Amino acid sequence: MSIENDRLFDDMMAQYKAQEKPRNRKGNKHNKAKVMLTRLLKDGPATVSSIQMEAMLEGISWPTIERAKAAMDVEAFQVRGTGKITGWMWGLTLPADW
Repeated sequence: MSIENDRLFDDMMAQYKAQEKPRNRKGNKHNKAKVMLTRLLKDGPATVSSIQMEAMLEGISWPTIERAKAAMDVEAFQVRGTGKITGWMWGLTLPADW
């Protein structure tokens, strides 16, 4: 699965680099958020709390992270333990043919 995630990461980075460079700060933050999410999720799902911490350390607001998530193929899912919700995780959606 790691090779598949590496291919997905490489494809997403190529798409990012091929985009026109944003001219305003808001666009820069959005692209920075997309790169951060790709980096954090390329090897598998991550907890929302770890994503929030990384965003805080990189100076990216949570609404910007949410917009980047919506623009990417990122899925959110609940983690359950002994019948109750213990948290949320995000993960990249893999194409059906992988």
